[in-house]
Amino acid sequence: MAKKIIISLLICTQFCGFCLAQQRNYDQELYNLLAQEKIIDAVDYYNEYSDSIYYQQTRDYFQINFDIAYNRYERAIDSLSAFIDKYCPDDEVRLSYLLWQVNLCFLNWDYQNGVNTFDKTYALLQSNPELLKAYKTVVQSLMSLRNLFYELAKYPKMQITNVADNEESVEIEIDTLNSILTFPAQYNNQYIKTMFDTGNAFPLFLDRKNAEMLGIRELGTLNNNGKDSVSIGIIDSIRIGNLLITNAMAAIMNDNYSKRCVSDTLDDREAVNKINSIEKQIQIILGMPIIRQLHRIDFDLLNNKMVISNRNQNGNSNKSNIYLKNQSLYLQAFINGINFTSFIDTGGANAFLYLYNAFQKKHSGNIIVNDTARVYTESECLVDGSEYVKYLLSAPCKFSLDDKAGITEIKTAVLQNSDVKIAKFAGDAYLGYGFLKKNFSRFSFNFDSMRFECE
Repeated sequence: MAKKIIISLLICTQFCGFCLAQQRNYDQELYNLLAQEKIIDAVDYYNEYSDSIYYQQTRDYFQINFDIAYNRYERAIDSLSAFIDKYCPDDEVRLSYLLWQVNLCFLNWDYQNGVNTFDKTYALLQSNPELLKAYKTVVQSLMSLRNLFYELAKYPKMQITNVADNEESVEIEIDTLNSILTFPAQYNNQYIKTMFDTGNAFPLFLDRKNAEMLGIRELGTLNNNGKDSVSIGIIDSIRIGNLLITNAMAAIMNDNYSKRCVSDTLDDREAVNKINSIEKQIQIILGMPIIRQLHRIDFDLLNNKMVISNRNQNGNSNKSNIYLKNQSLYLQAFINGINFTSFIDTGGANAFLYLYNAFQKKHSGNIIVNDTARVYTESECLVDGSEYVKYLLSAPCKFSLDDKAGITEIKTAVLQNSDVKIAKFAGDAYLGYGFLKKNFSRFSFNFDSMRFECE
């Protein structure tokens, strides 16, 4: 979809004449950064060269991507709607953007707007027989999703409020003894153990046994990237301390989701033990679509506390260093002064920093590994089902949130084996809760200023 949108933009704006008119094409360079999903680099580029950007369409397209990455979905949806009307007369180009808008509506709980966008999309396809034939498979998926949107649109949009109006934050006791981050919460007035998982793209994720126990109303099914279908339902209320969340969407796995955390390479007895261990720790997963709307979350691992601020926390003057991509959270930080981007997953248990091979090889002069390595399978690393290699670093590396001072030293890294497929995560590295717990006593996510801090 991203490549199609970039190509569509080039068609719409007819860059050819402009390319000949000047030596450097600032519009194209900005588009390239966005196509490569280097959003923070694109922001820096735009701030430096905004006066040299020729087309207003380029500015508008950049602003939509900026708003999505920095957690401003409502503004992005409104801007995208205007963008489609202004710049997309071609039917196929218009279709690409309408599908993008449908996805944004779904991610922002804006189901009624999603229904309206579905209707526009379907009307466009019906009016163009060639397009309808070319996108036959898309139309089938679209109609299934449209029916789900209609069911979801019958309920009010999700709301998050503090039932104690005089309180600006909620303090919750967390469990930090295990390798995952859990806390108690009430779902439809029943307490169950909840996992805080920035690596989960669903608002709430649970298995059928717990869904039936909580009385979740199922509304339809959703195909999960062509693999497994999940049932979609609504949870009437969630209480996290005095924080009340109403009408939250939940994804229900039709199989036991904990089994998917365990490698097929484990023998049966070990697999059963691991599944039982996971089930005791997790009953439901709280994912990024809800987490990103909680303003600011501070974790104090020394005192086993999580503090959620329910007021806007945009007063931080420090530069943003986290951003969103497809409801996944990414951190831009530094290792030995080298800027790198890491998928940040509080559902990841391992204490190592996972560096992707391409990044380490590119900076092998500054990030040096010794020749001694041990292959780890997924059952030991719990990342993406691939084999990884653990290396001792020849010299400790400094991890920091800026390029001036090191926060902590990293003595061991895990590199993805070059013989296996590239990890599904974007960026240069993978950073899990195990790494945070091992190296820091406190850390926080500010989703208003889009800033991660740790100490």
